[in-house]
Amino acid sequence: MHRFLRATDWTVVALVSLVLVLSLSSLSWAAKGGAKADAKAGTTAGTQKEADNGPKPTPGKSVFASGGAENGDSGAELRWTFDKDEATHLGLRGVRLYRLVDADDTGFRKPPVVLVKDLGMATEYGVDDLTNGQVYIYFLRAYNAEGKDIGQAMFPLYPGRKGGEMPDAVQHLYTASGPDAISLFWDPTDEIDVLGYEISRKAEGESEYTLIARVPRVLQPQPGKKGPPEAELPQLRPTLYRDSTVAPGAKYTYRVRSINLRKQVSPDAETEPASTVESRSPRPDEVLLLVAEGSDDSMRVARHYATARGVPQGNIVEIDLPRKLRNFDCEKDVCAPLRKIMLERGIAGRIRVIVPCFGIPLGDHKRALDSMLADLFDRFTWGRTMGTPSPLFNQAHHYDGTWGLYLVTRLDGATPAAAEALTDKALAAEKTVSAFSGAAAFIEDKQGSLGGEIAKHRGVTVHLEPINYTKDHFLPDDTMWVFIYGHPYKRLLQGKWPVGSVAAVLKSDSMLWLRGGPYVCWAQGLLEEGVTATFGSVVEPYVQGFTNGPVFFDRFWGGEFTFAESFAMATPTVRWAMCAVGDPLYKLRPPVRQ
Repeated sequence: MHRFLRATDWTVVALVSLVLVLSLSSLSWAAKGGAKADAKAGTTAGTQKEADNGPKPTPGKSVFASGGAENGDSGAELRWTFDKDEATHLGLRGVRLYRLVDADDTGFRKPPVVLVKDLGMATEYGVDDLTNGQVYIYFLRAYNAEGKDIGQAMFPLYPGRKGGEMPDAVQHLYTASGPDAISLFWDPTDEIDVLGYEISRKAEGESEYTLIARVPRVLQPQPGKKGPPEAELPQLRPTLYRDSTVAPGAKYTYRVRSINLRKQVSPDAETEPASTVESRSPRPDEVLLLVAEGSDDSMRVARHYATARGVPQGNIVEIDLPRKLRNFDCEKDVCAPLRKIMLERGIAGRIRVIVPCFGIPLGDHKRALDSMLADLFDRFTWGRTMGTPSPLFNQAHHYDGTWGLYLVTRLDGATPAAAEALTDKALAAEKTVSAFSGAAAFIEDKQGSLGGEIAKHRGVTVHLEPINYTKDHFLPDDTMWVFIYGHPYKRLLQGKWPVGSVAAVLKSDSMLWLRGGPYVCWAQGLLEEGVTATFGSVVEPYVQGFTNGPVFFDRFWGGEFTFAESFAMATPTVRWAMCAVGDPLYKLRPPVRQ
């Protein structure tokens, strides 16, 4: 168990997990948050801990001498030893075992770690009730007589079932194509002794496969490599491979095989022939409409959209929701059953847009459902804490599915009729509305000034107003495009919003609900006023996680990208807080002056 191996040796990721001795600050990142979305950036509260005047650790030494975890079926055995001299020097009195909270369970003001048990001077502990095929991070904190931390060691755990004579074939292998790449996706294995996967390819007309990549099952942290704090933790690698060495238009068939400790390979799993596709916006046949099972209102909104946009009726998917929505869980109640349906129907690689319809909950108080749906298969957001940087953020080209993400906007509102009207207004706007059809309004600050510069570059009239200006004043009647912040909801226009208008307000509670509620939140109010589309946060996003208004309008005003594409390119994170309401295929006319 204590045999240390090279980081490049695949066997380091299988039956044995080696303990990582960390400095006391190594996991401090997990407790860090950010500025609330309705607070001034850079003004987070906090106090600095007083310096510990006790004995200092000996340079190059730790209270922990060695250790590791022996992984098993649904559990693991943790063992460690102490450095007697260092333990005496620092006054060791015991150790506490903690577990790092899974990223999807973290949230605003929620502790990132939980205490499992105070183990005293024990040197082993058994962990059970784990899910095979997942990674868990446990760590020990040694303490002295005053209860102060004097050392830390981390145990990455990889529970799994015992494999057979050879690994099982990979399951649910499919492809998704883009203009310059083809990606492969498959289910991660839960066999404990699988080291990784071999990816092979053959072009049309070739009889033999050529090995193009070996993908390890687990990525180990690289000492000294700079990166985000979560890079310090070993992670299960997402089961995807993006092949960017393909020739445009050529057809390829791929083979994926898993490999175990004994270097035995699994039976072949092969894809259908795939090729690159043109760069373009999503088509109606690539839209999936998500409906609450048994809800006539939800189905009514979906069918209205399907008829208006030409979405195949077979792309309407019903999800059975719990009767008591206060117990709603994004992953359990929607994401897991939707994954199963899409894999069974063979549409996971074909669908580009997911549209929750009236009656589908916004979230579960930890995450926005729509943000979870954007990374439905958890392909990309491995190693994150609270949301992860989206590969689509700040891009300026059409969305494609090779990153394993989906575009998500919803058709929702105060009533089913209001949700249906979003489609009607978008279709009407597409006939006549361009960026020049109205003025833009931004706050007179750094981000707003950037929005103003973008507007001027695009030829859009812009109103830059001080923060809280709209608390006491209406915006000019020619306003169609808005991104502001500063105060609770108040009507922004004295008159009616022009058809096609998009407005959003940066605030932590901007989309807590879309109907009812103890007060009117911004998204609810804007939709009731008559905007055609909006976006906001379902849970606390922090300033850095909120959709960037200037980036959104820069993409949307050009008339090249849809509302859903523009929202995705302006949203920094997925599997976190943001949600958009409006027709995902809504696109402005090209901005040509008459």
